[in-house]
Amino acid sequence: MLRLPMLALTALTVTIAAAHLWLGDALPGEATATARTPSVPSLDPLAAADVQRRIESRKEFATFADSVLDEITAGRLGLRAARDRVLYYCLAHYPEYLSHVQAVETGNDLNEKLARCLVRLVRSAPAAAPCGEGSVVLMDQLDAEFDEMLGDAPADPAPCAS
Repeated sequence: MLRLPMLALTALTVTIAAAHLWLGDALPGEATATARTPSVPSLDPLAAADVQRRIESRKEFATFADSVLDEITAGRLGLRAARDRVLYYCLAHYPEYLSHVQAVETGNDLNEKLARCLVRLVRSAPAAAPCGEGSVVLMDQLDAEFDEMLGDAPADPAPCAS
């Protein structure tokens, strides 16, 4: 007869121990969902500082690029000069963008790829939307300047005959 209450007490003890292991140190009434999910480690301070630096660099570049696009669409800056501004800015402040352009845009060299990217960005800019004669003239000028730049580009050297 004493055997049945002892089994019940043992089962209850094992159940409580399992619940304690499962729920961790949470007291009854506390949220227990976090006790079951492992915590995600936060970034170490150096990685967090690097992420913050990249975010700030990207914001500064976006402001710079918007100003260049505004000057192009206003007709105050030609394609060649805009390309050079973006190139020199990125070399000094945001080289990640040059890597992006090199990988994404089509063209023979980085100068052509940057120019092609700028033409594409101006085409998609709201200020250059085809809503008037001015935007058509602007796009014709950019296309002509781009074609001229392609003509000025040095041809690929002939392969050496061995």
